[in-house]
Amino acid sequence: MIKNTLNSKEVAKLLDVSVPTANRYIKRMNDELAADGYFTITGKVPIQLFKEKFPYHDISENTIKQLMEA
Repeated sequence: MIKNTLNSKEVAKLLDVSVPTANRYIKRMNDELAADGYFTITGKVPIQLFKEKFPYHDISENTIKQLMEA
């Protein structure tokens, strides 16, 4: 299965921030998507958008697999 989105716990772990802070980042990214006319899922953010907004974080396939196992 291909993972397309990250939830707040995964974003928090990747950014080393609290879950409420991760939720604020996700909300901001989803607000940008909604303003551009895209549908969003509350509490989740597309991996592609996360990579664009946080280019200095490692979001490789291995990292995603580790997040799914945790």
